Amino acid sequence: AGCNNYSASYEISDSQITIGPAMTTRRQCAEPEGIMAQEQQFLQALTAARQYRLTAGRLELRDSNGSLQVSFSVSTAE
Repeated sequence: AGCNNYSASYEISDSQITIGPAMTTRRQCAEPEGIMAQEQQFLQALTAARQYRLTAGRLELRDSNGSLQVSFSVSTAE
């Protein structure tokens, strides 16, 4: 999640997703600056997700209004 490791339960049905509260380790990271705030925003975005879309190498999580919360993509390092 940036500083800490996390895990969360989830349920999917068709294009709907519900992600449960994340369990995280409890490290406090001072660097890079703002990493803890970024981590908190990321975890909140996960729990706000209500829809998902999976396309060629990309996963998008959107809230109930369709606003993008989180986007993941596959890296093709060579």
